[in-house]
Amino acid sequence: MASKSTSLGLHSEARVERAFELRGYRTLERRWRTPFAELDLVFAAPDGELLIVEVKSSDWPEGMLAGLSRRQRVRLLRAREWLAEREGREVRLWLITFEAGARLRVMSIF
Repeated sequence: MASKSTSLGLHSEARVERAFELRGYRTLERRWRTPFAELDLVFAAPDGELLIVEVKSSDWPEGMLAGLSRRQRVRLLRAREWLAEREGREVRLWLITFEAGARLRVMSIF
């Protein structure tokens, strides 16, 4: 049985995926394990660019402040570089956050 945080994470990722697909993005991967990090979602943008989306959610506001640790950011940036080199094109990396039951919000683009 999944923990409450795992269930919230899966629900959050599904919600983000639907929101992006409604805007013309095509889902390429979900929870993809690369040599550097697990990528929550990977999309092909309508303009052809690749987009990695890291999803963070919480049922308590202070959880949103934690965001990503320095170690997590480094791992995600390495995964972005690896994917860009592998695919031979630009890869954007977005952090999408929302408090449980709230609207999606782009917290950071890097």
